Amino acid sequence: MNNIFKFVGNTYFWAYRLLAMAPFLVFSHGAGAQEILLGQTTAPNNPLVSALSRDYNAGIQMALARANAVGGVQGRKIKLIARDDGFDAKQTIALVDELVERQNVLALVGFVGTQMSL
Repeated sequence: MNNIFKFVGNTYFWAYRLLAMAPFLVFSHGAGAQEILLGQTTAPNNPLVSALSRDYNAGIQMALARANAVGGVQGRKIKLIARDDGFDAKQTIALVDELVERQNVLALVGFVGTQMSL
C-alpha cells in the first residue's frame, strides 16, 4: 500500500514540475511545432535501481498523459523519449548527447543516480 501512495505522490510531483515549466516551453527553440520532446535516461533493467527507474518513468508518463489530455502546452503534446543507460555514467553521457543533439529534446528529466545527474 505504501508503494501506491509513493507512486501517486511522485506522479503529482512530476505533474507540478511540468506545469511550472509550461511558460518556458512555449517560447523554447527545442519545442517543435507539433510536439514538445523531453528526454530521460534511466536503468529499468538494472537490479539495483530498476524499481526506482520504472517508478520515475511511470510517474512522468502519467503526468504527461494528464497534461496532454487537456491539450498539452498551447495545443502541443508533450512526448518523453526514454533510453536505458544500464546505470552506467559513460553510457548516460552518450545517450544524453544523442537525446540533445539528434532528438532535439527540450529538457532532460527523471535521472536515477547521482553520477547520472551530474
